[in-house]
Amino acid sequence: MGRQCGATDLETFSTRLDHAAARQQSPIEAILSANLVDEAPFLMQVAEEFGLEWWPEPIVTLEPEGLNEFPASLALRYQILPVQHEEGEWLLLTYDPLHPLAAQSVASTLDDTVSWAMSSREKILDTLKQTFGIGAETFEQILEGRNPDDVLSQTHQEVTVLDENDAE
Repeated sequence: MGRQCGATDLETFSTRLDHAAARQQSPIEAILSANLVDEAPFLMQVAEEFGLEWWPEPIVTLEPEGLNEFPASLALRYQILPVQHEEGEWLLLTYDPLHPLAAQSVASTLDDTVSWAMSSREKILDTLKQTFGIGAETFEQILEGRNPDDVLSQTHQEVTVLDENDAE
């Protein structure tokens, strides 16, 4: 996939994927954050590989009433956008369908059926800023606070709690 998406340094591409797998992190985020590919063609190919619709630009989010039904913390933490909500079904945009906790958190938070589509990281992040009224500085602080190691510690905490409950 690396060469097909324009990655010129296939060794670094492969190393990033291995590193992400070893740390239970998203390979998509690992590749994008390393600037190893041209983002839009890479994400379009990921969408195609996973059978997800590529969302046309510009992104139009829900009306304020619909947004009130979707937890802003979920949208910001996992960088997902609710774009449709009709009759017990959500359509959410992501740029990272392989995030280790996003789909799980969405499923445990929402009672409705969820469908996923993809768009570019830049468009999703810009729309999140505009939609939730977050200033650029605050948003950057939120993103900086999303340390990849946090994923492991959250998973470890969950497993630890389950192990303690099982022992009783």
